[in-house]
Amino acid sequence: AFGSPSASATYIANRGVTMRKLVGTTFSQPAGMPKAKFVGLQTPDNRLVAANIAVIPTGAGSTASTSLVHFSDAGTPETWGANNYVYLSPGDNEDIKGVAAWRNHVFIFKGAQFFVFYGNSTDSTGNPVFNYRAVTGAGMVTDQACAASPDGVYFLDRRGIYFTNGGPPVRISGPVDPLFI
Repeated sequence: AFGSPSASATYIANRGVTMRKLVGTTFSQPAGMPKAKFVGLQTPDNRLVAANIAVIPTGAGSTASTSLVHFSDAGTPETWGANNYVYLSPGDNEDIKGVAAWRNHVFIFKGAQFFVFYGNSTDSTGNPVFNYRAVTGAGMVTDQACAASPDGVYFLDRRGIYFTNGGPPVRISGPVDPLFI
């Protein structure tokens, strides 16, 4: 979802089609949007985050990839700057499997690790820098197997259910261990 003081829109992603926009009960297909498998919202900059990209947004300087994350311009969900992207461990033979937004963080999950985006800055040439860190020790076993809660993000790894609030993953599925053997 993307919110603004004057209107509220929800954006929907499905890697097979260009992202869609829902306002009230009306769907539209804004021009120049990427084909992404996952979408989320980064606050406080109010940017759409598109991940696992089949077709790049208009004007982007990237190449489509299942390891690609694209950010819209701050406050403008349908404008995608040429340098608003990050490749996360390309060549690791893992696709991005999900996105979760929690507080001021965006979590991007792959199979053996996840990435925590925690804010943005600007480089010496005026281009945005999307600050993140990689977290190893657990990843996501299947697409969309994550959920944000008031306390943090829960996700399903091949060894069990894990929790994180941006730090190291904590395995919490002891009571249901027989399901993961």
